[in-house]
Amino acid sequence: MGAGKSSVSRELKRLLAPSFFLDGDWCWDMSPFAPDGAARALVLRNIAFMLNGYLAFEGRDNVIFCWVMHRREIVDDVLSRLDMRGVDFSLFTLTASEDELARRLTCGVEAGLRDSGVVARCIERRREFDAFGTEVDTCGVSPEEAARFIASRVTGDRL
Repeated sequence: MGAGKSSVSRELKRLLAPSFFLDGDWCWDMSPFAPDGAARALVLRNIAFMLNGYLAFEGRDNVIFCWVMHRREIVDDVLSRLDMRGVDFSLFTLTASEDELARRLTCGVEAGLRDSGVVARCIERRREFDAFGTEVDTCGVSPEEAARFIASRVTGDRL
């Protein structure tokens, strides 16, 4: 949360066209927000349905998916639901320092876009991402710069 995953993903969609983009947060858009077991199962089924449709589409080169997946088992759960035949998969984790995340998220809280507990939750989860070994630090770079870095890794610098 707060590392720029949606902004970077939108830029990746443009850079890696033809492509599709699914933001996992769209699948959680409910009121009241109640991420219990049944809702989580529904969200995962819907994510898998959408991603499998994108992966099967002949006219796409890239499918970009972003979501807060702070534990590897979440990533593995999503991947286990997908038909990955003929797919090259890349995992990137967008991160920022704890101070930068707190600053970004506090702006969202003050603007009424996020709840007041988001900073503590994010800082707690941020530490779990360190184990992935796929980090892209978004401190001091624009979403466009972060997207160019990721796109160059995906394409082998063919941009």
